[in-house]
Amino acid sequence: MNILIIGVGNVGFEATKQLLKNNTIFLIARSKPAYIKDFLQRNNNVAFFKGDAACEEEMVNIISSKIIKGYGKIDIMISTVGVPSKSTPFDDFNGYKENFSTNFFANIIPIKVFREFSKQNTKRKIVVVSASSGHHAPKRLEAYSPSKWALENYCLSLRKDLKEENISLDVVVIRTLKNKYSKYWTHSSGDDPEIIAEKIAKIAANSHNKRYFIPKRIYLTRIVERLFPWILDFKYLRKTKRSLSRKYSIAKIKN
Repeated sequence: MNILIIGVGNVGFEATKQLLKNNTIFLIARSKPAYIKDFLQRNNNVAFFKGDAACEEEMVNIISSKIIKGYGKIDIMISTVGVPSKSTPFDDFNGYKENFSTNFFANIIPIKVFREFSKQNTKRKIVVVSASSGHHAPKRLEAYSPSKWALENYCLSLRKDLKEENISLDVVVIRTLKNKYSKYWTHSSGDDPEIIAEKIAKIAANSHNKRYFIPKRIYLTRIVERLFPWILDFKYLRKTKRSLSRKYSIAKIKN
C-alpha cells in the first residue's frame, strides 16, 4: 500500500517505522530533522517532502506531484500534526491564532487535498490524531486544547460525507506522550509514542470508521465529565483553592 503521513514528530515517525514493511510511505513536514535524513538513507521505500500542511497550495503541489503519482494511488493518510502553544487570546492574539490554525487546519487541509486527488480509488482510509486535553482542557487559555476539540468534532461531522465516497475516517485520541524526537515538545513523562504508533498502525490497517481512545480508560474520564461535570470541577477547584491559600500564606509571612 501507499501511505501518506503528515508530520514526522513522535507519533508520525514511530508510525512510519511500524508501517514500513511492504508499504511505500510518503512523509510531509515543515522541516527535515536529522533522524529523518538517516532513516531515509536506510529505507528506499520512504520519501520525504518538505511542506507546510496548513498551506493548501503546498499540499496540492506535493500530493498531485508526478513523483507520488508514479506510485499509483494513495491508500491511507495519517495526520499527526500537533504543536504546543503558550499564547493566549489576551496577551498575544496573533500567536494564539497561528497556534490554533496549525493544530486545526494543518490536519484538515491535507484531508481536503487527499479527498480531491484520490477520487479514482475504490477504498481509502484517513486516520487523524487528536488529544485527550480537548475533552478536559488544562487550566490555561492556550490554543492547543480548543483546537484539538474543534479538530475532533469536525472530523466526526465529516465522517458521514466521506463514508459516502468510500473513505473511512478514524480519530485517535491520545494522552501526553514522552518526547523522543520532536523539537516542539519537551515532555519527559507520558505514554510511549512507540506503543501509540503500534495501535495507530493497526487502526490504519483495519479501519472501523470510529473514534478511539488510547489508552481506553481515558474514555471513562470523558463519560464522568459528561454525566457528572461537578466531580472534576470540584477536584480542580479544590486544587486551585489550595494553591491560592498557599500563595496567600506565603505573602502574609513575607509581609
